[in-house]
Amino acid sequence: QFRREPTSYYTPTSGFGRALRILQRKKSVRVGVTGLGAGVTAAFCRPGDYFRFYELNPLALQVAKSQFTFYGDCPADKDVYLGDGRLVMERQAGQQFDLIAMDAFSSDSVPVHLLTREAFELFNRHLRPGGVLTINVSNRYLDLIPVVTRNARDTGMTAVLVIDDENERDYYASTSWVVCSRDK
Repeated sequence: QFRREPTSYYTPTSGFGRALRILQRKKSVRVGVTGLGAGVTAAFCRPGDYFRFYELNPLALQVAKSQFTFYGDCPADKDVYLGDGRLVMERQAGQQFDLIAMDAFSSDSVPVHLLTREAFELFNRHLRPGGVLTINVSNRYLDLIPVVTRNARDTGMTAVLVIDDENERDYYASTSWVVCSRDK
């Protein structure tokens, strides 16, 4: 019954969930996700959508496929590119993503090269006009919001903070996401 229900930081009311659901009202979507993890973002997949995951750790892909059902149950076309998401994206032509989800953090360790102005310029290159960049800034130790909003502004994007304290289910986590787009 709950096999494809998103959990953790990816609830339907999170910044990622809200932005993706709005985009999915219009048509099928192209989504890029840095950080596969358990594959929870794949719970949002629909037939006709395309999801591309960038994952640094090959073990994460193995775990997502063998220990969780989100990725395997995803009815969208999907690919996983192994390697550092930013470095892989630098070598690719613009992907025309409707949404990029930037959530490559682990254990509250922030890969700072994903939060630079240059990274935002790269993400913009991979977004279609009107595309959305969502960044999970939930962190126990660092206030990432000023860095992310400044880089969004400096690269021509509007940034909105979405704080989600959804406690409807035990497996939902409180989150903070910054949702950025060149389309106000």
